[in-house]
Amino acid sequence: INCCDVDYIKLIKDNKIIQFKESKSILEAKVTSVDDNKLVVKVSKNTEQFKKNDKVIVHVNKSIESLNKSYEVGNNIKITFSGLVLTSNPPQIDAYKIEIINT
Repeated sequence: INCCDVDYIKLIKDNKIIQFKESKSILEAKVTSVDDNKLVVKVSKNTEQFKKNDKVIVHVNKSIESLNKSYEVGNNIKITFSGLVLTSNPPQIDAYKIEIINT
């Protein structure tokens, strides 16, 4: 088997020599602004990346769901994202999933 050909990749995968794990982070926040493809939120709980009350822009990927009236200012939400944060002011993240939660 040659390095990096299809059979080599299959060997690695089948024998679980290397396991690829998708990284995901969870952020709980309150919606402060709703736009066409993004939300601005205020963080509700401290996380590894954010402190309570931080302002964050959340980009909503069209492949997971379209942004509509289901997200309104004041909603408490749980955001699943990659953990990658664009260090702008305010910071920005790309959401995998957004759920409305009751607190």
